Amino acid sequence: MLSRWLAAMRWLLEWSEEACLHCGRTLVRARERRVGLCVGCLGRIAWVRPPTCARCGKPLRLTGVTCCADCRARPVPFVSSHGAAVYDGLWRELVWRFKFDRRRELARPLGVAMAEVAWRAGLPSRVHALVPVPVSAERLARRGFNQARDLAMVIAGETGVPLLEALVRTRRGRGAGPQSLRTARQRRRALRGAFVAWQPEVVRGLTLAVVDDVYTTGATMDEATRALLRAGAKEVFGLVAAVGVTDVDLASGGTE
Repeated sequence: MLSRWLAAMRWLLEWSEEACLHCGRTLVRARERRVGLCVGCLGRIAWVRPPTCARCGKPLRLTGVTCCADCRARPVPFVSSHGAAVYDGLWRELVWRFKFDRRRELARPLGVAMAEVAWRAGLPSRVHALVPVPVSAERLARRGFNQARDLAMVIAGETGVPLLEALVRTRRGRGAGPQSLRTARQRRRALRGAFVAWQPEVVRGLTLAVVDDVYTTGATMDEATRALLRAGAKEVFGLVAAVGVTDVDLASGGTE
């Protein structure tokens, strides 16, 4: 009886002491504890809300349009992409710390938010597997982990959709360099042919969701999708933690 009581007290102590992964405040509410962020930090995040582009998922301010100017100007190979929040402020900081400061525990709030988006979009009932965007061997050795895979693992746990590491980087992709320093045109040129499905028979006929951390120009999502479609995938969706949006995007309903 005493050992059972001590175990219960230990569980209660651990439960009561769980802290926000950003500010350190004690988490009390159920959603706070599930996401790993306190209500104050959650309130500082610019969540993606309708209206959004029907293809890339970026927020739109204009009424009467279904797609942003960028998606109207160029065809995208995926069915639609869905993002949790705008890549700005606290959310940007969390993504940055997760990715570059190796704060892998931050995959939890990012991934849980992505899973919530996936449920709202009806993806768990439509897709057969989650495919993380691969990183090069050099970057994996330097960083120690693939951030997209960590996110996909959290989403898989929240939705029940299995993880499928179907893509690998080609030699061309490994030499593409940091995409954040490139223009949209340079990104698309550098990433052309950067991915390949290493076992085409595994993805043939499947509906898949490509998982990545940030969607900006769409170059990475486009190339990952094309690689899966070339291998015989039926259709592909996108699922990201953050969408990069500028003031121009919000004001014009388009991207530069």
